Amino acid sequence: MNKPDARTLNPETQNYLRQQAIRLRGEGKRIVDIAEYLGVHRNTVWDWWQQYQQEGEATLEQY
Repeated sequence: MNKPDARTLNPETQNYLRQQAIRLRGEGKRIVDIAEYLGVHRNTVWDWWQQYQQEGEATLEQY
């Protein structure tokens, strides 16, 4: 099954998924499990997590 390209989602949905991914990762969930749960590619979750690690809370308020 192909994952939808998260870049094609509207900004509000992207932000919601990003927030959920960060919350789940903060709870210790694995990147691959988060990606499967949210229906996005693991690289997307990894990118979101790295951006959060570098920029902090501002990452969650982009949109």
